[in-house]
Amino acid sequence: MNTNRPIISVYKHGTKDVYLFLRQAPLGNGGMSTTYGEFVHVSADDMRNKGLDLILADFREYSQRDPKHGSVIHGFSPKAKKANKYLRAYDEVHVWLESESVLGFGPVCVTSRSGDSGIVDKQDVTSVTLPCSSDVFFQNLTAAFGKCCYLEGV
Repeated sequence: MNTNRPIISVYKHGTKDVYLFLRQAPLGNGGMSTTYGEFVHVSADDMRNKGLDLILADFREYSQRDPKHGSVIHGFSPKAKKANKYLRAYDEVHVWLESESVLGFGPVCVTSRSGDSGIVDKQDVTSVTLPCSSDVFFQNLTAAFGKCCYLEGV
């Protein structure tokens, strides 16, 4: 996964048709990123009809974010622990801008019982050429969520 480009974590609840974003901020010039800010809740209708626009708008802000701002999931405070526990009910897909004309999708397979770590398997990574319709974006995102999994013993 190319982390030199804007990236966002998109979450979908395991049993409900609800979504949320956990935005990212760049960490210096090394190409890495870190989670940033609060959860951004997105309705199912907004994800279907405006999800691509919301993500592309987020990518335009990416380079201006200060990673020192932190994230709702950082640290060991009761609020951070609650936020991390909250995410366990969700599947996660990383969406990133591979280039100006390619959007990548990486479904996350959880590798720990606590849900605090996961991996994206290269064989499950897909992409879509931009510009694309909201329908094409949502179909690719939905397919990526279908590849999320839990890996026992990893």
